[in-house]
Amino acid sequence: MPTPFEGDCLDAQFTLEHDQTLLCLSDGSPYEAGLHIYLLDAQDAVVDSILGASPYASGIFKIIECGDRWLNFEFFSNSVVYRMSVLEEPRFRFSLPTGWKYKHRLQTHRLTLTSLP
Repeated sequence: MPTPFEGDCLDAQFTLEHDQTLLCLSDGSPYEAGLHIYLLDAQDAVVDSILGASPYASGIFKIIECGDRWLNFEFFSNSVVYRMSVLEEPRFRFSLPTGWKYKHRLQTHRLTLTSLP
């Protein structure tokens, strides 16, 4: 049975409130790497997902700090710290920092990603 997840290596897994799970999977290559972030519900169905990737950009996932509904991390080896937050209610969101995109664009999202100063 095919899996709905992209990525070769499980870099991190977090259990959130309401039996939700945040999965972070990378492509397993430090060259042209991608980071796939999935929010799963209590039945392990994918609720939302984000992809971080850029041609010729190296990526190593590094957790900086985490809370109940957020995660600060680095990925693109560019010293930028990103904050992934899980919203209570889904909202329409269209823009993410450079190199990041929603896997399903024309829908509401529970995941949001910002660059921290």
